[in-house]
Amino acid sequence: MLRAELVLLTNETLAVAASAAPEFPLDLVHVHINRIGLNPPEECLGRLPVRHQPHRSRSHSTMTDQSPALELRDVRKRYDTPGGTIDALAGMTLTAERHKIHAFLGPNGAGKSTSLEMTVGLRTPDSGTVRTLGLDPRTARDELSRRVAIQPQEAKIFEYLRVGELLDLWSSFYDHPRPAGEILDSLELTKFVKRQVTKLSGGTLQRLNVALAMVSDPELLILDEPSTGLDPRARERLWSVLSSWRDHGTTIVLSTHSMEEATALADFVFIVDRGRCVSSGTPEQLITSFAGGPAVVFRPVRGPVQRQRRPG
Repeated sequence: MLRAELVLLTNETLAVAASAAPEFPLDLVHVHINRIGLNPPEECLGRLPVRHQPHRSRSHSTMTDQSPALELRDVRKRYDTPGGTIDALAGMTLTAERHKIHAFLGPNGAGKSTSLEMTVGLRTPDSGTVRTLGLDPRTARDELSRRVAIQPQEAKIFEYLRVGELLDLWSSFYDHPRPAGEILDSLELTKFVKRQVTKLSGGTLQRLNVALAMVSDPELLILDEPSTGLDPRARERLWSVLSSWRDHGTTIVLSTHSMEEATALADFVFIVDRGRCVSSGTPEQLITSFAGGPAVVFRPVRGPVQRQRRPG
């Protein structure tokens, strides 16, 4: 979400220079330096952009629940590369309703990440219509940045801050953040609170990236392959946390390669391939459509098991 860089100055004073990615709507960040004990020289403060507008609670939303969480209509995006032209999106059309968990399921290069990035204004479509919570991401940047959070596949964060400091910093961007301690505990990150980000394992760093997206208590939470690098226990814990957030009203949209994850977590699945949504439905509907027919079902046996002898 943000490009952040820690700069060690010649006078050994640690300064923070933060700037939003030029194509991303979050050009409204103000770093509350004093909360994490950093005191940059005065000349560095001029490099910091203006503060985020107050984070409004969901009850104060200007939109009603009538509009879908996401709506893409015939969205197209083409990239010219040295190897030729790539159609990242070739008529993507789908609608994601609110208060559910939606999964974008598909192989690498199918268009999942490009679609999600367009819904928050990270990328601009060549043609077609994109609406997020009923708003155009290109013209309603301030509004959406208060109500939507995204965990991208790759994020630049303050590597030399400790985990607890980083959560405090992210919380300071919003007037009504989710308690950092609650998020750390739910994702089992509390024991890492005093560890530098640069010393985290890949799986722990991935959980931290998810935590940073959650801290604003968004109305819509977008996660790009959130379980990448997680061991089975951490993955199931993440699934449990996301399900709980959904049950409390948060709309969640995530991308995944795993039908197992989509089946275990999602209420609705969009199968994405070659820049299009080629099929959609509940996990049960998709399984019936693509893997219907006879099935062998194993059920646990209650009570003692009788062994049968082979004849002869």
